[in-house]
Amino acid sequence: MHKAILKIAICSIAMLLFVGAPAAVSSSMPIAITVEEPTQRKEKNLSHKCAKALANKRRFLSQVKRQKYSSELVGEYFTGFYSGQYGCSKNFKFAHEILDSHVGYPIRKYVSPNYLDLLLSNHREELAKQRVKDLEGALFIRTYVGADEVPEYWKIEEIEELLLSNDNWKLAANILFSDKDSVRNQLRDDLLIKNLIDPKSSIYDLEKAIQLVSHSSRHSYRMRVAEQLAKRNSDVTDVRTAFELMQWYSPFVHRDIPQKDVNAAEPVLTDILRLMAESDDAELRAKSKAIRQTDNPHAETGQQSVGVEKNLKKPFVTITWPDRFGDFRTIRSPDSYPSRALRERAGGRVQAAALFNPNGSYDGMIIISSSGRADLDRATMRNLERYNRLKSKTLSGFEGKYVKIPMPDVEWHLLDEKTVGESGVFISDNTTKVVARVFTPTIVY
Repeated sequence: MHKAILKIAICSIAMLLFVGAPAAVSSSMPIAITVEEPTQRKEKNLSHKCAKALANKRRFLSQVKRQKYSSELVGEYFTGFYSGQYGCSKNFKFAHEILDSHVGYPIRKYVSPNYLDLLLSNHREELAKQRVKDLEGALFIRTYVGADEVPEYWKIEEIEELLLSNDNWKLAANILFSDKDSVRNQLRDDLLIKNLIDPKSSIYDLEKAIQLVSHSSRHSYRMRVAEQLAKRNSDVTDVRTAFELMQWYSPFVHRDIPQKDVNAAEPVLTDILRLMAESDDAELRAKSKAIRQTDNPHAETGQQSVGVEKNLKKPFVTITWPDRFGDFRTIRSPDSYPSRALRERAGGRVQAAALFNPNGSYDGMIIISSSGRADLDRATMRNLERYNRLKSKTLSGFEGKYVKIPMPDVEWHLLDEKTVGESGVFISDNTTKVVARVFTPTIVY
């Protein structure tokens, strides 16, 4: 009772000191109130809990194994005993036992891969060979980071079996899907895709494979799934999806693609184009025809090559560029790249020729072979007409004949922001290459 009265009295005095008695303070005198910054919270102190855990290790480890503590608290206990933080006494061996109990045996399905990695990196010498093997296998399946080689003590057949068992492949699939912009574990993803597209595999699921690779920047995966779609049947949906998966391939759209993938893609695309040509879908048939005529997977439907014979007056002769005409000028800037082709990430090759009348006067340009895209064809013709300076030239020595002079091929190429290389206009091997760069974080078709 006396203590309570004393507390009230102290509080009353404090309030008077803080607020001030009205009679004792002049109204003209300001009251300065200083607010102190709150002190930083002290580091968590687990000294009492750590001492209690050490006093009865068996009981504590049993509770850890039975998941009586949260994963976060287990991590704090581990850190405390491992490094002496949080007021815990340093005990390396006990830290290992805590972590080992938390991971469990057999290894818990949803335990954090970080704990597996901690055990392997800090306590490997204290673990049995079989335990190391189990941890390596689990880490291989679950982690976002990891080597591409077979884990320690495992054979590739065993690691593949582990991937297929107990829905482990679903964990790997979730990692591949969510980690789409990085190459983390090539071996695991190779095994996963291989089994998803294999009709004999226990996890065969072509639709899941399509879902996983549609977003992927790994061109080899997209190609392998497209190949399986083409083999499955000639269903219009399958053929269309297969073609969409293969649209990363183009001889005119440059990216950092291994040459082996480019070489392997050609026969796959050829098979898909055959299925498109045989399809009941008129749009697919037209697309296949445009691509075959231009050798450009980005060719627009209905844009076909223009045959010279159909557009030239006869008789005509074909000659090379006359030296007396001086240096040949075509396209001067990569800014000439058509905006629509940039948006659609399309390229192509255009072959054109200059025509001269029997009296030697310039008669304009003609396209010999189309890029398959009207915008690229128009841009080529526009630039050729602008910079070739042929309007002021007279061709002599061919009186009475129509003359065709093939121009250097014009190739339109793209670089994405991740590709090493320079944009600009480059002339080599009788070809003008217009190389522009597309600044986008990812490439989506």
